[in-house]
Formats: sequence, C-alpha cells, structure tokens
Amino acid sequence: MDNLLKYILYIMMSLVVLWLFFAFVIANSKFLKPDLALELPENLPVLYSVEPAEIGKKLTDTIIYTFEASTIDQWVYFDFSRGSVVSDVSSLENIMNWDIALRRTKIVSNGGDTNEPGKVAVAKMDTTDFDSVLEVPENAKFLKDVKPPNKIDSQNDSFENWHSYKPSYHRIKPFDNVYLIKTAEGNYAKMQILNYYCKDGEEEIKGCYTIKYVYQGNGTKRFVNKTTPVKKTG
Repeated sequence: MDNLLKYILYIMMSLVVLWLFFAFVIANSKFLKPDLALELPENLPVLYSVEPAEIGKKLTDTIIYTFEASTIDQWVYFDFSRGSVVSDVSSLENIMNWDIALRRTKIVSNGGDTNEPGKVAVAKMDTTDFDSVLEVPENAKFLKDVKPPNKIDSQNDSFENWHSYKPSYHRIKPFDNVYLIKTAEGNYAKMQILNYYCKDGEEEIKGCYTIKYVYQGNGTKRFVNKTTPVKKTG
C-alpha cells in the first residue's frame, strides 16, 4: 500500500512539473505571441537623430520619428514646431520651446500644473484611424496637466493609460490612440505612438519612442491643404 501511494505521488509530481514546463514554454514562445512580432529586435525601428529646424507656417507631411527617452531621471523634450527632440530646454519650467516631455513611460505637456505659464493641452480622440483625423473637431476635449495629491509627478489625463503592459514577458505596447496637441505656439498637431522600443546597432533600447505626427504651423485646425475637402470627425 505504501508503495502504491508513493507511486501515485510520483505520478502527480511528474504531471505538475510537466505542466509548469509547458506553461513556461508557451509564455516565452515568440511563435505564440503574434501581437509582439513587430517588437522582436530584428524588426524594431532604428534610432536616429534629427536636427531641430523651424517648420514655419506650413503643414508638414506625415512624419515618423524615433527618439530615445530611456533615462529614468531625465526628461526628453519634443517640439513640434521644430520637428525634433530639442536640447535648449533646461527644465519643465521653460515656457516655450517644447510641447511634450517624455521619460520612460511618463509623458507630460507644457501646461497646467507641469508649467502654469505653458499653453500646451492634449486631447485623446475616440478613433485609432490616424488618416481619418483631418481637422480638430469642435468637441475635442483638450486637457492640461494636473498634479494628483498622491503622486510625485504631474500628469495629463489624455496620456494616462497610453499603453498596455504584459507582465508575463515584460513588454509595453502602445494603444493606437490618436492624440491632438495644442502646441506652445497655439498651433495644432496630431500624433500617434507606434512603439516603445528601438534598436541601436544590435542593442534593443526600451524607452525609445516612435511617433507618427502631422503638424499644422499656420494656426488653423486643418491637417489637410486648403484644396482638400474635409470630412467631419465629430
């Protein structure tokens, strides 16, 4: 009887070990995670630099730009009017010269409790179709940054929950939300976050954003040329 009990316990332990091994293989198999296929190192966007240049009072093409914001204690400042990360901003209290600041997964804007004199505000659209946003809707809800009493940093609620986090393999994946940015100069941009990872040579870098955006520098709310008909988006 004792031998039979030992045999049964051995079988049960073996089955538990096999189940744990199978679960580990499934959780770590890239073939069973198609939603992360584009995040594998060989397919990641490449980190590159762009020199800031004033765009002026014109509409840009759709631009895709990859930049690093991986340092945990240092903000990286992006200015839509110059189409680049900028180095002439020393702190969040600079009034002009930047629109959004990024640091790992945190994104703040140049306005509200982050910087009271700043004019930047952000609206999250209901659509994930970037190309369908042809102008700023009249009912767009633009928000400025607020400082929650229980947090160290201020935040913009439009950027809250901009990504999902998969703890089983520690990956951050942006949602496809389209954001509208009222810039420091009072102009408008539309933006979508495409990726949180990039590669520099063979090295994978987290906290490396790829964004897609269009900037309208002439003060209007249109993201198309004057001759292009505008379909209302809400």
